[in-house]
Amino acid sequence: MIAFADASPLRYLVLIGEIDLLPKLFANVAVLHAVIAELLHDDAPEAVRTWASNLPAWIAVRDNPLSATAGLHLAKKDRLDPDVVGDSRKVRRLHGQ
Repeated sequence: MIAFADASPLRYLVLIGEIDLLPKLFANVAVLHAVIAELLHDDAPEAVRTWASNLPAWIAVRDNPLSATAGLHLAKKDRLDPDVVGDSRKVRRLHGQ
């Protein structure tokens, strides 16, 4: 099974020293480039930045799949706008539909 990981779980697993749980639970672990950028941000804890700058071999960094975001309003840094997520009427209004 493949798991796509977001920044928060990775961040906290690094901080509590349990990041190596992921490859034990999942055959493949993937992250988006935007997630790595967030982990490398100056505001991230040093341990997180260090880990993200030297990713283990079991992490696959992927581009954001177009099919997963087609038609959605995206906010800065490839994140979904929290005001839009879950309300398809807002998505349609934003796109003039």
